[in-house]
Amino acid sequence: MTGPPPSFLERLAVIRAALPSLDGFGAQADEVSPDDLGPIIGELAEFQAQAVAQMALLIAAAESAGVVERSQCANTRAWVAQNAWHARSQAGTLARAAAVLRREDLEPVARAVLDLDVTPAVAATIADTYDKTKGTLEDGCEAKVLEWFIHTGAEHGTGTVRSLREHVIATFGKHGSLQEEQDRCTRQIDLSPGRETRDGVYQYELTLDAESRALMEAAIGPGSAPATEPDGRPDPRSVGRRRGDALVGTLRRSVSLAASAKSGGPPTTVVVTMELDKLVGRIGAGTVLGTRAQDTLLAPDTVRRMACDADIIPAVLGSDSEIVDLGRRVRLFNAAQNRALWLRDRHCTFDGCTAPAAWCRTHHLIHWLDGGLTDLANAALLCSRHHSIVHRDQLAARPIAGRIVWDRTPGSYHRLLTEVRRT
Repeated sequence: MTGPPPSFLERLAVIRAALPSLDGFGAQADEVSPDDLGPIIGELAEFQAQAVAQMALLIAAAESAGVVERSQCANTRAWVAQNAWHARSQAGTLARAAAVLRREDLEPVARAVLDLDVTPAVAATIADTYDKTKGTLEDGCEAKVLEWFIHTGAEHGTGTVRSLREHVIATFGKHGSLQEEQDRCTRQIDLSPGRETRDGVYQYELTLDAESRALMEAAIGPGSAPATEPDGRPDPRSVGRRRGDALVGTLRRSVSLAASAKSGGPPTTVVVTMELDKLVGRIGAGTVLGTRAQDTLLAPDTVRRMACDADIIPAVLGSDSEIVDLGRRVRLFNAAQNRALWLRDRHCTFDGCTAPAAWCRTHHLIHWLDGGLTDLANAALLCSRHHSIVHRDQLAARPIAGRIVWDRTPGSYHRLLTEVRRT
């Protein structure tokens, strides 16, 4: 007959009695077979994991009882650092994990911590990522999303949990939520002016969104591969050096093409896969293939916008993920067409914008993905800003009396497309 479980104080006494046994324990490793060391290390790791999980639970209890609030510490992290000297480097993580254990909506995460399925650090990351994501979710998807996060965190750790966020939004998010997320990220694009770190050497900081990253990786990918030396020796350059050289080379080619006015389209290719029904319905996401940006998600309107003027190849998939159409690069306007547009439009065609033609992109009035032709009657110049706005607000334009006239009513493109398809 099993008796009652040991009390808290009885367990504490056992733990305190065991602590001296750990002092110098590893120095006696020669007393056992070397083959036994692996399993012993595993037992110690389990002991450590259990101790950390129980620390988080005790911190949560101290918070609930008001102990932290009554202390002179500024916050829970400081309280943990003060009371657990050996855990000072983990104080912030433990404080965040304790907060997870106190939340009813994160009960599955708390259970995973106490079952040692995820570490407190992973639990804190799950909570942070979930909080940033839940506002985008369809009703009733919360439990499934937490299950995804927990499973991913248990298998792959904190970094993969963070990277899963866009996949979750694409799968469980409200209509348009991934597009809104990526549009928000677009506003974070930034390039510092550069600062001289030592004579003749400059350092820049670059922040990109998913679309820009996909384009950059496609642009520099081929040029950043290792190149064997003439004498057969391997490329001595670091990965960072190779990527930097490739970026500078891309910029040189771009400047050269612009100077000679022979640019008929970008020299790089991005392959994006997307299911046909999702592309048409503007739901889900496309997936980048073939570069260091592999598996980056792109929202559907982003894919449509890139198909207008970037050299992307949309690999459209059927219901069984078979390729039903591999997009044609000939949809890009050639050099002669671009020069004709420069002469016709002169500048960005959006109302009131005077951005010069050289700064503009060539836009399909009826999108190429919707069957629009790559000819001058279906083309207009738009600066980068207004090109994004036209796709975001789904605006239509028509050539009237030699000029492009925009209908700035949101959704006007759908009305134009319906009209064109009827005729």
